[in-house]
Amino acid sequence: MKTFLCKLLFPFLFLFVIGCAPVSDFNQMAYQQSMSIKTDALNLISKANENYADHLAEIDSLKLNVENAYQYSKTIPNNSETIAQWEIIRDPQKSSLFGLLERWKNKTRLSDTFITQVKLLIASDLNEIIDFENNKRKPSIN
Repeated sequence: MKTFLCKLLFPFLFLFVIGCAPVSDFNQMAYQQSMSIKTDALNLISKANENYADHLAEIDSLKLNVENAYQYSKTIPNNSETIAQWEIIRDPQKSSLFGLLERWKNKTRLSDTFITQVKLLIASDLNEIIDFENNKRKPSIN
């Protein structure tokens, strides 16, 4: 019986050790960037019922901050989940932040109902990045 249990346990232990991909440590700067971008994005989206052209400076600033956060996340080792999520957010062809900005540009103004719904989606996308960072190993304090 012990031999059977050992044979059964060994593959699970092997898969557990091999299946645990390395994860980067918590990065305060990446966390703060993502929190700031979420706040800025949701504030800007609230204004999407106004003329797109009136908010070009804010839109350009937000896009630049997202790009900087994406590029910074690429410098962090073992950070593939966060990088992939930033790529989704940056894709103007998806239902994402940049996709919303592209839609706003094309439509000039968006309806309040649409804005309310899309804010939930954008907040969720950015929360994923915040959660990825927040769930990383925190450095121990000696």
